Amino acid sequence: MGLLEFLYWCEDLHMEPVLAVYAGYSMRQVRVAPGPDLEPYVKEALDEIEYVTGSAATTWGARRAKDGHPAPFKLQYVEVGNEDQFDRQVGSYDGRFAQFFDAIKARYPQLQVIATMKVNGRTPDVIDEHYYRNSEDLMAS
Repeated sequence: MGLLEFLYWCEDLHMEPVLAVYAGYSMRQVRVAPGPDLEPYVKEALDEIEYVTGSAATTWGARRAKDGHPAPFKLQYVEVGNEDQFDRQVGSYDGRFAQFFDAIKARYPQLQVIATMKVNGRTPDVIDEHYYRNSEDLMAS
């Protein structure tokens, strides 16, 4: 399922989408350093948000309109990364999250930015912690 299909699906089911953007970390312990190396990924995330929410007068909103959906989609939540708690380089997510958070909030202050784990330096609007524990451990919590 591509982005446009996902957005139509959410719209058809009267659900709000959560847009997850790649934050420079893969499960094979490959990560992109914050700063200039991460900037293309931040730009891609901003372009994706513009595709979803931009008016038809914007570059990516015009592309969405050309793709058949002239009106912007509703978007309230953007999740930065996924499964970042598996990153064995301590503190790696903090810098990457901060760079995305700052860029998203600068252009789209109304959006709620979700972190996938606790971070230092920025206060995410929401934390989507992923728990991988057995049922007994969860029941004991």
